[in-house]
Amino acid sequence: MHNRSIHSAVAAVAVALAAAISLAAPAHAAGTVALSALTPASPLYELGPVIATGKCDLADAPARVSRAYPAEWPEVAAGQGIDAAQTTVLINLDSRGTLVNSAIAQSSGNMLLDDEALVVVRNSSYTPEIHECNRYARAYFIDVMFE
Repeated sequence: MHNRSIHSAVAAVAVALAAAISLAAPAHAAGTVALSALTPASPLYELGPVIATGKCDLADAPARVSRAYPAEWPEVAAGQGIDAAQTTVLINLDSRGTLVNSAIAQSSGNMLLDDEALVVVRNSSYTPEIHECNRYARAYFIDVMFE
Protein backbone atom coordinates (compact mmCIF):
# COMPACT_ATOMS: atom_id res chain seq x y z
CA MET A 1 0.00 0.00 0.00
CA HIS A 2 2.88 2.34 0.79
CA ASN A 3 4.42 1.79 -2.70
CA ARG A 4 1.10 2.63 -4.31
CA SER A 5 0.91 5.99 -2.51
CA ILE A 6 4.52 6.77 -3.47
CA HIS A 7 3.76 5.98 -7.12
CA SER A 8 0.63 8.14 -6.95
CA ALA A 9 2.63 11.00 -5.45
CA VAL A 10 5.36 10.65 -8.10
CA ALA A 11 2.72 10.56 -10.83
CA ALA A 12 1.04 13.68 -9.43
CA VAL A 13 4.39 15.51 -9.31
CA ALA A 14 5.15 14.43 -12.88
CA VAL A 15 1.78 15.69 -14.13
CA ALA A 16 2.24 19.00 -12.27
CA LEU A 17 5.77 19.36 -13.67
CA ALA A 18 4.59 18.64 -17.22
CA ALA A 19 1.83 21.22 -16.84
CA ALA A 20 4.30 23.80 -15.52
CA ILE A 21 6.67 23.16 -18.41
CA SER A 22 3.92 23.56 -20.98
CA LEU A 23 2.75 26.78 -19.31
CA ALA A 24 6.31 28.08 -19.35
CA ALA A 25 6.78 27.34 -23.04
CA PRO A 26 7.75 30.46 -24.96
CA ALA A 27 5.00 32.30 -26.79
CA HIS A 28 7.16 32.29 -29.94
CA ALA A 29 7.24 28.51 -30.25
CA ALA A 30 4.40 28.83 -32.77
CA GLY A 31 5.85 31.95 -34.43
CA THR A 32 5.87 32.47 -38.14
CA VAL A 33 8.54 32.88 -40.75
CA ALA A 34 7.94 35.30 -43.63
CA LEU A 35 9.91 36.15 -46.77
CA SER A 36 10.32 39.64 -48.21
CA ALA A 37 10.16 40.54 -51.87
CA LEU A 38 13.37 39.97 -53.83
CA THR A 39 15.62 43.05 -53.98
CA PRO A 40 18.18 43.14 -56.84
CA ALA A 41 21.73 42.92 -55.51
CA SER A 42 23.58 43.27 -58.78
CA PRO A 43 23.23 44.65 -62.29
CA LEU A 44 21.18 42.56 -64.64
CA TYR A 45 23.22 39.94 -66.45
CA GLU A 46 22.08 37.44 -68.98
CA LEU A 47 22.91 33.75 -68.88
CA GLY A 48 20.97 32.89 -71.98
CA PRO A 49 17.43 34.14 -72.41
CA VAL A 50 14.66 31.64 -72.83
CA ILE A 51 13.75 31.70 -76.50
CA ALA A 52 10.11 32.64 -76.83
CA THR A 53 8.22 30.54 -79.33
CA GLY A 54 4.89 32.03 -80.21
CA LYS A 55 3.10 34.57 -78.06
CA CYS A 56 4.71 35.90 -74.88
CA ASP A 57 2.22 35.82 -71.98
CA LEU A 58 4.18 38.14 -69.70
CA ALA A 59 6.54 40.68 -71.30
CA ASP A 60 8.01 42.16 -68.10
CA ALA A 61 7.93 40.98 -64.49
CA PRO A 62 10.21 41.19 -61.48
CA ALA A 63 11.71 38.06 -59.98
CA ARG A 64 9.66 36.70 -57.10
CA VAL A 65 9.23 33.86 -54.67
CA SER A 66 6.74 31.53 -56.35
CA ARG A 67 6.53 29.03 -53.45
CA ALA A 68 7.80 29.81 -49.98
CA TYR A 69 9.03 26.86 -47.95
CA PRO A 70 6.86 26.52 -44.83
CA ALA A 71 9.07 26.86 -41.78
CA GLU A 72 8.75 27.76 -38.14
CA TRP A 73 10.94 29.07 -35.41
CA PRO A 74 13.57 26.54 -34.35
CA GLU A 75 12.49 25.29 -30.90
CA VAL A 76 15.83 26.07 -29.26
CA ALA A 77 15.83 29.65 -30.57
CA ALA A 78 12.25 30.12 -29.42
CA GLY A 79 13.30 28.92 -25.99
CA GLN A 80 15.92 31.69 -25.87
CA GLY A 81 13.17 34.31 -25.61
CA ILE A 82 13.89 36.07 -28.91
CA ASP A 83 10.96 38.35 -29.82
CA ALA A 84 11.71 38.79 -33.51
CA ALA A 85 14.68 38.50 -35.81
CA GLN A 86 15.63 38.97 -39.44
CA THR A 87 18.30 37.35 -41.58
CA THR A 88 19.20 38.77 -44.99
CA VAL A 89 20.28 36.15 -47.52
CA LEU A 90 22.02 36.77 -50.85
CA ILE A 91 20.72 34.43 -53.55
CA ASN A 92 21.66 33.89 -57.19
CA LEU A 93 18.97 32.75 -59.60
CA ASP A 94 19.60 31.46 -63.09
CA SER A 95 17.42 32.39 -66.07
CA ARG A 96 14.97 29.60 -65.19
CA GLY A 97 14.53 30.82 -61.61
CA THR A 98 16.60 27.98 -60.20
CA LEU A 99 18.59 28.83 -57.09
CA VAL A 100 22.28 28.63 -57.97
CA ASN A 101 23.68 29.53 -54.55
CA SER A 102 22.85 31.32 -51.33
CA ALA A 103 24.77 32.86 -48.44
CA ILE A 104 24.06 34.93 -45.35
CA ALA A 105 24.46 38.62 -46.22
CA GLN A 106 23.44 39.92 -42.79
CA SER A 107 23.09 37.71 -39.73
CA SER A 108 20.21 37.85 -37.29
CA GLY A 109 22.78 37.41 -34.54
CA ASN A 110 21.52 33.90 -33.86
CA MET A 111 23.20 30.97 -35.63
CA LEU A 112 20.10 28.76 -35.33
CA LEU A 113 17.88 31.36 -37.00
CA ASP A 114 20.48 32.00 -39.71
CA ASP A 115 20.65 28.27 -40.43
CA GLU A 116 16.83 28.09 -40.61
CA ALA A 117 16.82 31.10 -42.96
CA LEU A 118 19.13 29.21 -45.33
CA VAL A 119 16.84 26.15 -45.15
CA VAL A 120 13.83 28.32 -46.02
CA VAL A 121 15.57 30.07 -48.92
CA ARG A 122 17.09 26.89 -50.35
CA ASN A 123 13.78 25.02 -50.28
CA SER A 124 11.63 27.81 -51.74
CA SER A 125 10.91 28.19 -55.46
CA TYR A 126 11.46 31.30 -57.56
CA THR A 127 10.35 32.87 -60.82
CA PRO A 128 13.08 34.72 -62.76
CA GLU A 129 13.04 38.35 -63.79
CA ILE A 130 11.54 38.88 -67.26
CA HIS A 131 12.25 41.79 -69.64
CA GLU A 132 10.80 41.88 -73.14
CA CYS A 133 9.87 38.20 -72.90
CA ASN A 134 13.42 37.15 -71.97
CA ARG A 135 14.28 35.64 -68.60
CA TYR A 136 17.42 36.81 -66.83
CA ALA A 137 19.79 35.52 -64.19
CA ARG A 138 20.54 37.86 -61.29
CA ALA A 139 21.57 38.11 -57.65
CA TYR A 140 19.01 39.23 -55.06
CA PHE A 141 18.73 39.96 -51.38
CA ILE A 142 15.84 38.37 -49.55
CA ASP A 143 14.92 38.95 -45.92
CA VAL A 144 13.75 36.01 -43.82
CA MET A 145 11.73 37.46 -40.95
CA PHE A 146 11.09 35.45 -37.82
CA GLU A 147 8.02 36.96 -36.17
